[in-house]
Amino acid sequence: MITEEQKLQKTCTVNSCNNKHKAKGFCPTHYARFRSHGDPTIVTARYKFINPKIPTMKEHFESKFIKRDTNKCWLWTGAKDKNGYGDFNLHLTNETNKYKKVKAHRYSYELYMGKFKNSFLVCHSCDTPSCVNPNHLFLGTAADNASDMVKKKRSMSGERNNRGKLKAHQVIEIREKLSKRYNQTKLSKEYGVSRNTIKTIKNFQIWKDLEIGQC
Repeated sequence: MITEEQKLQKTCTVNSCNNKHKAKGFCPTHYARFRSHGDPTIVTARYKFINPKIPTMKEHFESKFIKRDTNKCWLWTGAKDKNGYGDFNLHLTNETNKYKKVKAHRYSYELYMGKFKNSFLVCHSCDTPSCVNPNHLFLGTAADNASDMVKKKRSMSGERNNRGKLKAHQVIEIREKLSKRYNQTKLSKEYGVSRNTIKTIKNFQIWKDLEIGQC
């Protein structure tokens, strides 16, 4: 029942609601609910009910690769980048349609082995970019990655050039800093190369096969 005070103040009659009155004694929100359901207190939430048929993020991820024996590679069958590393669209929350593209092997390590610092690379002991078997993955630094590449005799063409001033791990560092909007002139001085070299590294005109976050 509408009280005299509410009539004078023209506020919503629903308990604990002090919003301005619109019609039938209700504020705009409660009036809309009243018109839709005949009861201003009924709330319908878009994401309130969970459809059991919708796969979890883990199930969605595991549908994108062939799970074999733990000693064998689990090959990613979803989207891949130009170097063969898997790309996975990670749903950020349960209540939005926001996604973030992540590398499949990095997400696999986090999913099965636990969270790690973004500064670490997730490297492949099997040397197969599309593999997401956590038993074939290990954490390392850019220097670790460069050392591993030399051991496996797969160092990049830029490093094999005797005239090249930069090592693989330095190129990874430069690209990582560029992704954080470091000044190109300052980077050229820091690594003893020309600004044009920094620019060509940024644009993948040299060291084309080497990307941050991959090994």
